[in-house]
Order: sequence, then C-alpha cells, then structure tokens
Amino acid sequence: SSSEPPAASESQGSSTDGDGGAGGRARASKAANVVGLSGVPDSEKVGKEKLIEKLRGTVSKVAAATGGCTQLVVSTTPLTRTVKLCAALSDPGCQIVHSGWLTACEQAARFVDAKPYLLHGEYSGGGKVEWSFDADESRRRAEAGPCLAGLSFLVANGCAPGLDIVIGNAGGEVVKRAGAGTIVVVKEEKDASKHKGKKVVVQDRVMSAVMKQEKKELGL
Repeated sequence: SSSEPPAASESQGSSTDGDGGAGGRARASKAANVVGLSGVPDSEKVGKEKLIEKLRGTVSKVAAATGGCTQLVVSTTPLTRTVKLCAALSDPGCQIVHSGWLTACEQAARFVDAKPYLLHGEYSGGGKVEWSFDADESRRRAEAGPCLAGLSFLVANGCAPGLDIVIGNAGGEVVKRAGAGTIVVVKEEKDASKHKGKKVVVQDRVMSAVMKQEKKELGL
C-alpha cells in the first residue's frame, strides 16, 4: 500500500478504460524532468525514485504541491484520489501519466515523450464518498481555463492538508477570513452548522469539482 494519504476520504477506484492514450497537455517549459509519484505502493516507490534519479531527473518529495513538476506518475491499479492528483489536474505544466511511462523510460535509458502515456479514460472509486471522472474530459476542460476562477474560499480546520493548494491551482482564491460571497469549505456536513449564514460546501464536493474540472459540481 501507499503511505500517501488519499484526498478527503478513502477514495480508491478502477479504470473503465485502458491505460495509455494520446492527448495534449501544455508544458509550461522544457525544464529538466521533475517527477512526482501519487498513489504508488510503498513497495514500488523506492525503485521508481531510483530510476528517476538514474535518468538524471529530480524526484518531487512535496506531499501536496505540484508546482515545478513536469510529470506526475499515478498508480492505476487502483487509482487513488489524492491531494497531489487533484492539484496536478489544474496544473498546465504537469503531465499526469500512468506508470507505463517510467517503464518506457527505463527501456530507452532516457526520459521519453510522455504524451502517449497520459492518464486516459474513466475512473471511479469510493469510500465515504463515491467519485468518478473522465481523465480526457478533465484535461480538455483544464486547458480551457481554471474551473474555480472568480471564487473565494475559506478552508475550515480539519480539512485535508493541501486542500488550499488544490483550490489555488484551480484558480480559486483562498482567504483567511470569510467575507461576502466567500465559500466556507468544511470536512463533513455536520460541521456546516458552525458557519450559519455562509455558503458552505464539504471538501469532497470541492474535490469532485476539481476532478471533473466543473464548477457546477460544488452544488451551489
């Protein structure tokens, strides 16, 4: 299993489409490869990190942030909804790929084009809250513009660590004090009563909105 915490709730799932698939995802620059790992089992993590370093890449060790990452490698057996994955979905400079990309890099003894290995198809999972998204659709929507642009959020205590980064990457503004129009994000529905008179959403709705890259998923 992976030691990386899932985002908000236990959220593992399976793909209804195969790995692979070509697609376009803009690269912010042609900088050296900075590679992050998400949902990769601990038994595989060390080997993948050593491979990245052997190929003269840099392993991103930051738990939530994807800033600077050129690729995020995710395990799809099953796919886990992590904060890092949600943050990467709104980061135009980060290509989200399945682990087949690293296998191809190892065989070529160099970093190869990541486009054929972009996360592809529909994924779903559950736990306390079920979720689903289409990786291709989300990528297209993200390229069209940040899904939470124009909204401000106050993240209440108890929410998943790194949720502020997820919101910020998706174009939302994270504030310290709730003002007119501020959306208060709480961990669970029962916490909403602490914020009477405010727009309140649970963190899983924010994650769903970012996974699908659709503001309407907030349910406001």
